[in-house]
Amino acid sequence: MPTSCCVPGCDSNYKDDSRIAVFKFPNDVKFRQQWLRSIHRKDFVPSKSSVVCIKHFDERYLVREDSVTRPDGSVLTVKRDRVKLTPDAVPTIFKNQPSYLSVNLPQLRKTPETRENEILKRQEGKKEKLAALDIIISIKEIINKYDKSCDLLKNDVFLYQSKDSVQFFNVSIKSKGNLKVSKCISISECLSCTVYCNNIVINTHPKVARILGGLNILNSWEKLTFLLNCVFEENVDFVTENSTTEEHIKIINNSIDILITEHADNTKTTTRLMFFKEQINLTFKEKVSYCINTLLWFATVLFAYPAAYNYIRAAKIFTMPHPKYLSKYTLKLGLNNTGLESGHINYLCKKASLLNDSEKVCCLLLDEIYVKPQVKYCAGKIEGLVLNDDKLELASTIQVFMITSILSKYKEIVGLFPVKNLNTDTLFSLTNQVIKLLTDLGFRITCLISDNNKVNRNMFVRFCNGQLMSKFSNPYCESQNIYTLFDPVHLFKCIRNNWLNQCDSKQTFTFPNFDNYNIKQTACVSDLKMLHKKEQNENVKLAPALSLKVLYPTSIERQNVLLCCKLFDEKKHCSSKKYRYKL
Repeated sequence: MPTSCCVPGCDSNYKDDSRIAVFKFPNDVKFRQQWLRSIHRKDFVPSKSSVVCIKHFDERYLVREDSVTRPDGSVLTVKRDRVKLTPDAVPTIFKNQPSYLSVNLPQLRKTPETRENEILKRQEGKKEKLAALDIIISIKEIINKYDKSCDLLKNDVFLYQSKDSVQFFNVSIKSKGNLKVSKCISISECLSCTVYCNNIVINTHPKVARILGGLNILNSWEKLTFLLNCVFEENVDFVTENSTTEEHIKIINNSIDILITEHADNTKTTTRLMFFKEQINLTFKEKVSYCINTLLWFATVLFAYPAAYNYIRAAKIFTMPHPKYLSKYTLKLGLNNTGLESGHINYLCKKASLLNDSEKVCCLLLDEIYVKPQVKYCAGKIEGLVLNDDKLELASTIQVFMITSILSKYKEIVGLFPVKNLNTDTLFSLTNQVIKLLTDLGFRITCLISDNNKVNRNMFVRFCNGQLMSKFSNPYCESQNIYTLFDPVHLFKCIRNNWLNQCDSKQTFTFPNFDNYNIKQTACVSDLKMLHKKEQNENVKLAPALSLKVLYPTSIERQNVLLCCKLFDEKKHCSSKKYRYKL
């Protein structure tokens, strides 16, 4: 039972059903006298067992949790099982005694950082309130505001409302008394804004773009006011003001983009618009580059009607590539039903003929490399494209197939396949083709290794006829079994990373006993850290493989397999030959 409180009038821990935290008197003589003066007990001499309970201490003097800064800079906070006092703690609260005996502590002064953060929060709150008042929710608000107060618009600016949009415009008088809308601001139901000047879209004009931003959304009253004042200023012609060729091209491109969006359902119209947009841009470019679809179309015309192609190109009506360039433009897909080029297949065939039977016993490894989507012209062909659903698209990943011999040091890359949005069907087809190629070349595939990706796992299930198993028959040699194996290196690194990511102070990892799963065992990284620190300056070490990089790896170092293996190294000898010799 906890010791009872020695403060007069306090009943803490005098009853069996109460368990109140208590604190002993400090050892420092001056500090002990300060405690004695505070509790107001005449001629009291505290013994070793004398205590004061937690009820008499202000909350600022109580430490309920501990914080530790990890090596990576993050802070670990753990709740204490027992509350402790701060070094300057003094009892000040005495509820069962006259009120004048209790001390009202002054409010703690905030740190400069805390005060600065509070000021910033108040300022952000004011900005949010002002921003909330400035937001336009729908075009109905715009109509109601400008219909009720006509003074907001200039004399020559009119407001027109349709079913799903609202327009601000002004009118100019042409020859013979005809009227013409010279400038217009059109706001759709989704608050998308388009600005016209003489029937030309001028959203890309610097003044307009600065107000609307890149999304062309008019969602605040401030933007609308600035835009009205900017567009309907007197003697300002946005089209003639953009005197440079680049500005004119931007306006034309923007107008064509709007037409493409409006006619997105009509494939023929959008294709024509995109072609003419590219031709306009190519007319003013010194370094010419064509899109994929245009190159394919020009190549089709050249190979079908060479004379007609040269005649059209000589007329210089269109910007067209040279026939020699198009003659080199070839894209090789699906050669030999493997997706591999004949030259590489011949190389693998020649290499297989130089290996003996034991060297041909190998493992087939799968991996995926992420690449930057781009097209390159190299050695007479275009690289970086993939055919998906009869459409040419930029590849985002490379599916790699490798073999490594089990009984020799022979390793080889079988194929590199550019893919985009890899799915189970595509991966199964590619793997099936590679297995067939290697089997035909005389290689014996003992196991298929990949990481535990969902697509890879589904591919394994497909080979195992719907249920994941440890092995399946080679589709092209039923007498041979191919074992399925998830990449042990990835699994090994996952175990290490999970161990290092444990949040307790000792970084404890709990795992079952593999002989008896009912028994739980633990391993602590802190023990390895203590061992490394103890043996840091020793010549003879129990754990020579441990280092700071092993125990405190960065995010990049966590991908290093060698550092991962060193954490589990079982060496029990000295790492240097000369020290072993001395022993």
